[in-house]
Order: sequence, then C-alpha cells, then structure tokens
Amino acid sequence: MLVYEYEEKHEPPMPEISRTSLCWQKLKPQDLVPIFGKESTVGEVLNGDRQLADNSYQELADFFHISPSMF
Repeated sequence: MLVYEYEEKHEPPMPEISRTSLCWQKLKPQDLVPIFGKESTVGEVLNGDRQLADNSYQELADFFHISPSMF
C-alpha cells in the first residue's frame, strides 16, 4: 500500500490531531484560546462540533510547528 493511501485511511481527524498535539506538548485546551478566541469555541472544535475556519489551519500549524496539511 502506498503511504498516501495509508494516510488517507488512517490519518486521524482534526480533533484527534489537536488532542494528540496538546498531549505531546503538555498543553491544555485553554492554550488554544488565542487562536479560537473563546474557550467554548476550542471545546467545540476539539469535540468535532465545529469546523475550522480557513485561517485557523495556518495558525494551528504554526502553533504546533507542523504542516497545515495535517489538518
């Protein structure tokens, strides 16, 4: 199986990536408030209840030091 095909089938959705990244960096969801504006919005994004705004992809990538394509 090609790497691309594997990643398409097995790559976690955005909320899982964020939770994993928060855990790796020993951060709390409150640390994402500067990106999303409100703690309630952070919770909605992490729970999968709200989709990311276009500008949030780059901000999160910069915050976690990863590629925006991870989202």
